[in-house]
Amino acid sequence: MLKQAATIALILTQGLVQAAPITTPDPLIAKVTDLCKEQYYLADVKSQLQQSRSRRARERQQLESAATNFKLAAQASPQAEKRCQYGALEAYVQHILSQNKQAADRADDNALAAEEQLAIHIGKLETAQTISTTILADQGSTHGAESTSILRINLKRKAGGTPICSKVTAMIDINPGSTAAQLDAIASIKVAEDTALQSSLFDDWLKISNTASCTNNGNYAKTFATAANGCELNNDETLSGHQNTIKPKRTATDAQLFSSDDQTKPCAEAQQPDANEPLGSAKRIKHTLCYALKTYKASVGSTAAISGQVLKQSNLVLNYLRNCMPKYSNIKKPEDATEAKALIEFVDKTYGESNEKFKEMFVTPLTTAKATIRLNEKTKPKKIVNMVSVEDRAAVISHAEGVRNAKELEAAKKDAPETAIDSKNEEKCKGKPRGECKEDKDCEYKDGKCQVKVTTATGTDGKTNTTASNSFVINKSTLLIAFLIL
Repeated sequence: MLKQAATIALILTQGLVQAAPITTPDPLIAKVTDLCKEQYYLADVKSQLQQSRSRRARERQQLESAATNFKLAAQASPQAEKRCQYGALEAYVQHILSQNKQAADRADDNALAAEEQLAIHIGKLETAQTISTTILADQGSTHGAESTSILRINLKRKAGGTPICSKVTAMIDINPGSTAAQLDAIASIKVAEDTALQSSLFDDWLKISNTASCTNNGNYAKTFATAANGCELNNDETLSGHQNTIKPKRTATDAQLFSSDDQTKPCAEAQQPDANEPLGSAKRIKHTLCYALKTYKASVGSTAAISGQVLKQSNLVLNYLRNCMPKYSNIKKPEDATEAKALIEFVDKTYGESNEKFKEMFVTPLTTAKATIRLNEKTKPKKIVNMVSVEDRAAVISHAEGVRNAKELEAAKKDAPETAIDSKNEEKCKGKPRGECKEDKDCEYKDGKCQVKVTTATGTDGKTNTTASNSFVINKSTLLIAFLIL
């Protein structure tokens, strides 16, 4: 039961949200009836996917920063209990990051792939709108016979055409009451194919004016040869381009993204399109956008739900504190609610009953808390939240460890037995040959030379005797440290 609750708590802390069936499709989709609306709608979809990546980047940065601050607080705290508590928090946040990394990275990749295809398609739509405002025109004195049987007429495009659609500046221009695309309600989209873009730009024609005469006026159902032979030229003709003010109707592919109106179902275009498939095509958009919509809600996680209530259900936290705090070290199963009752109550009570209390006790103090940083020749206090460089953090952690190590050595010195060396015997043994050294009970041959034999002097009460006037004291821990250094 405790493990199940811990899983629920972890999900709450991570803030994961899964795709769900679509009950009501985004009303904007049906209202996308021209290229301008298509461009604006798809640009909004692309923007929201970008925002989802930015959100995850912020979450990742915030969690990494929190983990670092908790680690620094644990290292710098003079209180053993606080070191354990902050250490458990750092481990918990790192766990959130590692648990969500794969899903968050996949969501970022999916979103970026869809953004790239949408950007290419949007570029095509923008280009189509620009070209649609141009018309054919005579290029001037650049015409001539290419051969005895071919007449070449040079043309160009110039401004003067009718826009293919009305520019959209807000989502309400597409559908009154709508402010943005509803990503969780998109089951399909309408996308104009490249061929449809080409045929829907304009309806152009050329005019050859000032002919001597033409027959069948107003009849536009002939081939070029028939129409040309129906006119008589008189060497005074002019050439001009014209365009129908009524644009061809836009045709768009209804791109069904999922196998049904359900974002939890498989993608309709599940396989990666062939390499020859044009970039920004409806097929590529269907494939990439489907996977992006399935995962865009993924979260790296957050500290917004952390409290004693949540942490007491985390096996990771309970095990960390059991291992770190001597008073709970006798607990064999920290996940056992009965055996670990005291530990669970400790977590529940000391981490705060709500996230607000948790922040008040463990997060807010870090905004002003300082740790001693020893860097090069300087040793000074610095705010934990201002330690952004790896060098600063390493200097704080190593200095704190050094202080603790020094205290441990000092304590070891006090507890270590002391040895007495007779200074007279030391002088007597010094320089003796190996044979003589071995024969003298007060000497021993060691490390290539004769030296006084070291013994522990004890009094009748069992305590080390350090009162002899002709002796000096050597601490064993000092010898050990020297050995380790060498």
